[in-house]
Amino acid sequence: MAEFRVIKAKVKVFPHPNAERLELLKIGTFQAVVEKEVYQDGDTVIFAPEKSILPDQLAEDYRKYLRGAEKNRVGTIRLRGQLSMGVIIPLQRVDPRNNLPLDEDISEQLGIIKYEPPIPQNLAGEVRPVLDFAYVTKHDVEQFRIYADNFIPQESVIVTEKIHGSQVVYFRNKNGEIAVSSKGMLRRGLTLEQSNDNFYWNAGYNLNIFETLAVLFPDRDVQLFGEVVPIQKGFNYGFRKPSALFYKLVVDGRIFPYQEVPEKIKINWVPILYQGEYDLDKIVKLCEKIKYETVSGKKLHISEGGVIAPIAPRYSCEGFDLQLKIIAKAYAKIEDDEAFS
Repeated sequence: MAEFRVIKAKVKVFPHPNAERLELLKIGTFQAVVEKEVYQDGDTVIFAPEKSILPDQLAEDYRKYLRGAEKNRVGTIRLRGQLSMGVIIPLQRVDPRNNLPLDEDISEQLGIIKYEPPIPQNLAGEVRPVLDFAYVTKHDVEQFRIYADNFIPQESVIVTEKIHGSQVVYFRNKNGEIAVSSKGMLRRGLTLEQSNDNFYWNAGYNLNIFETLAVLFPDRDVQLFGEVVPIQKGFNYGFRKPSALFYKLVVDGRIFPYQEVPEKIKINWVPILYQGEYDLDKIVKLCEKIKYETVSGKKLHISEGGVIAPIAPRYSCEGFDLQLKIIAKAYAKIEDDEAFS
């Protein structure tokens, strides 16, 4: 999901694909579902995304929608199949003089903090700053509907299965130094100290990924992104020990197209669901209707959905790597905000 920020931003309105009386709002990189014709393009709102813990004076306005023991934590909800990623706070409620800045994180000014689910022992560990790596990129996958217009009709795209694990990043630099980080750690500029007790490191050991990167890219700076599994309850994909499914290879700052990914890494790549021309209706139907995971080949549990990207990697209009998620209808009924990242 989008990086956690409480923001004041101008909205962009999109039609809801499944409801005549609802619309989608793009607020920064977040998506919200709202009643039709309440907002117009360019209106300014304040948005608190999922995992926001609201102070009491704000939480009182939203108690029936909030989660947690104290009913103060913002969650997500799907309305007619589309994700609403938080709550809109009336501008006059917290910024009557219009003093708060646009497009900046204003969580501190509003007394809003982020909820962090307890980290299991096998995911925790000592940390250190990301040092001596010339290229350090991050990875987020945004909602499809509010960024669909970034795709070009009939351009070549690839759709991969969305894996419900926990993001891992394996580093190796040209000096042979290695590091491991998670999505949450990397956002804070941290990596995990090497450990035989850590799930992320063990997944790398089990796949011999550090040796593989040393052979393939002995004098390059490499980042390899994946999802470690089995880690989320009910989603083992047939694995009994720590493993990873990869989806992004960055070498010396360049994202490799799937066709250029070495076979030694492709054997642990996420499944490919579709390659071909960009066809909005066809791809949305494919991802929303997929029911079972395809990793194991045994339909062990439901699929999270799909991720669509251009065959030739490029950036969105807002500067992030253009990869967008389309959630399967079966998964949408059970998703929550307790997943580890």
